[in-house]
Amino acid sequence: MADAIPSDVVESTPLLVGQVAVPLPWYRRPSPYWVLIGLFMINLATTFLTAPILQFVLAAVCEQYYDTHDHTNGTLFISITGLDQFANAFLATEERCKIPEVQQKATRVLQLNALCTHMFALGMITFWTSLSDRRGRRFSLVFPATAQIADMIILILLCAAEEEVRVCGVFVAPLARSVGAAYGLAGAIGPTLSAYIYERAGKSTVVIVYMSLTLFILWWLYVIFLLPESKQQLQPATNATTTSLKSVVHQLNVFAALGIVFANSTLPFMAIIHFLMNISDFAVVQIYLLYPSLKFGWGTWEDGIFLSLIYFESLVVLVILIPIIRRLFKKRGLEKVRRSSLSAHPPAPPLSPTERGIILVTNTTDDNLEQSINTEWTEIEAIVEEDTYTTDVANVSAVEPVVTGSVITEGSEPVNDHDNITSRRDSWMVVFGIFFKMLSFLSYGLAWDGTTYYESTTFYALATIYSPSIRSMLTTIVSPSQTGAILGAVTFLEVTAGFLAPLIYSTVYFATVQSQPNLVFLLLAGNMLIAITLAIIVALKERTKKNMRLGRALR
Repeated sequence: MADAIPSDVVESTPLLVGQVAVPLPWYRRPSPYWVLIGLFMINLATTFLTAPILQFVLAAVCEQYYDTHDHTNGTLFISITGLDQFANAFLATEERCKIPEVQQKATRVLQLNALCTHMFALGMITFWTSLSDRRGRRFSLVFPATAQIADMIILILLCAAEEEVRVCGVFVAPLARSVGAAYGLAGAIGPTLSAYIYERAGKSTVVIVYMSLTLFILWWLYVIFLLPESKQQLQPATNATTTSLKSVVHQLNVFAALGIVFANSTLPFMAIIHFLMNISDFAVVQIYLLYPSLKFGWGTWEDGIFLSLIYFESLVVLVILIPIIRRLFKKRGLEKVRRSSLSAHPPAPPLSPTERGIILVTNTTDDNLEQSINTEWTEIEAIVEEDTYTTDVANVSAVEPVVTGSVITEGSEPVNDHDNITSRRDSWMVVFGIFFKMLSFLSYGLAWDGTTYYESTTFYALATIYSPSIRSMLTTIVSPSQTGAILGAVTFLEVTAGFLAPLIYSTVYFATVQSQPNLVFLLLAGNMLIAITLAIIVALKERTKKNMRLGRALR
């Protein structure tokens, strides 16, 4: 016999009492703004270090080079309170340090550091993703924050250590790069501010490291005490006794993330494009600061201004230029759909009362012609509906509304939009982004003075339009249930590119710095030429598929 139903149970009463949603207070409610604060602190601390650490490495290897070759010219090794010992004896901006041999040694140090970092990242992708799902986002951020603090402590000890330079730093897991505005703002401030403090503090690297350490400690405290948990339903932990071996094998199989790439005929092209773009970006991270130090005699101040220009111009492109382009193409796209609808159903000429009567008598079904057209136009408008736009460049189309819904034609099954490539104009924005990146590499390699090198940052910043467009295409080409898989594949490609880039291009720079130091920029421009060719193929395929989809909608 069925249990008696309590009298206070109504239709809206949840069957499971534990599922009742309790509103969270504002300080425990997940919001993108919480992440913006953290990303700002992280990137500010990171950009503080970029230029001073590079100058520290150059000075260190310069001292080692002359100590090994006994060419100190009477300069004695000096250490004041055990800090910045290399900077006190040698400066990277000195003429004796602006030689290819010093560049080679510095390239090798930075190369090994990058290889160690990305090697750990490559091996921990699957584990870190599953840990985030099981234990929550906050838990998965505590360890990287702790590692960043340990990294800064090791750098401080390194500045006070003996002559040997440790080349493999503590692994700091790469965090989400989707909120470009916070990164751009911090990047625009950090390099110049750290360069100014570096110069005012007597070229003391340890002062900058202490500042970064303070910011990372604030980030660590922020994660523990303030950052709300965004994942409300955590995955239960599996039985370790029965699935431990399977779990280990799955986590070691880092290539499993690439399975989604072969689910669509266009995805392999896009994966190659994204890999070439990322390997070029990672390759140039240190070289575009090493090269001007050799070619133009740059120091910390010039490096700081250069990095701030890149971040500031990229921020302008992200916050101002991309929304303007999106609005322009949105209006143009809607007007094109309306024109296509009118051409498919042109308005009939006015009929005389006699003709109208004849039609009513002979074919009464035409009474609903206008209603049919209006209904069909409503369906077309539903196909191209505007989605909500935010500054999250990872999930938002850069140039036009995201196409949602299904196309239903008479006598056929509904066609899901995820079976087609998304925005055609996103694909062309990818082409232009790659084109600007190619121009930036050519400008770096062919720059004849420091001013021209500064001006090349404009092309590099304009290439920012690539990131939101490619991510929009990648996340909408698959069904919503596969979004996590495609983002995992993207992460794998990025980390793999970060591992291979220093292995390949730092070696090229090491081998050619004495004869043709700008060769690496020309090779990176060649990568962009391959990528732009594939991107044009994708854009042409996108145009064909979009026209086919629009034709089905208007039939």
